[in-house]
Amino acid sequence: MKEELRNERGNERIIVVIGPAKKNTTHSQAAIVIFFIKKLLQPDRNDSWVVFLQKFNMKKTVLFLIPFVLFAFVAADLKPVDADDSVTFVIKNFGLNTNGAFKGLKGNIKWDAANPAAGFFDVTVDVNTINTGIDSRDKHLKEEDYFDAVKYPTIRFVSTSISPGNITGNITIKGVTKKISFPFTVKPSGKGYLFEGNFSINRKDFGVGSGSAVLGDNVNVSLKVNALP
Repeated sequence: MKEELRNERGNERIIVVIGPAKKNTTHSQAAIVIFFIKKLLQPDRNDSWVVFLQKFNMKKTVLFLIPFVLFAFVAADLKPVDADDSVTFVIKNFGLNTNGAFKGLKGNIKWDAANPAAGFFDVTVDVNTINTGIDSRDKHLKEEDYFDAVKYPTIRFVSTSISPGNITGNITIKGVTKKISFPFTVKPSGKGYLFEGNFSINRKDFGVGSGSAVLGDNVNVSLKVNALP
């Protein structure tokens, strides 16, 4: 994007050329940068903050601000942080809630707070890290009739679309892929973001165990994922 700008007296010309800093930076985002620069060069008399900035050298001010404004609109490349409470689940067992968790969280996350639809998630957890608090039960869950961890060592989620407050994607468990959609929240956290969400799946849809009089079919999964650059 290229645009020629003049200050309000017309005695100083600046040509601004903005190319995407990353492939995720769109021309609409670059247009926002042009808007701010125009405010500096051609201010509204009511914009006291612009008049204040113009007391300084205009060219230096513009050149100083461009990288910071661009940075605010570039999608961040993030890595999920593997924590004890990142991926947890609850399932009924003998009528009681049984809690568990997976670790080994890995993958890639792209997030643009100004444009959630441009976001993307591709993450996995390690099936062999399953922890329900009872070693013998965890060992059984890794066997062939449940997760078959030797043959299918990871559970994977890949997003296909994101809208504000909702994400849709494909989850693959034990070689079976199903589409899921669920609400989620996101907020800044340190240098990155905290993503939280909940969804339910039927374990039998993925061949994890069979019909049981004591073990529930529905599994409620909770996500609390910190992601950092």
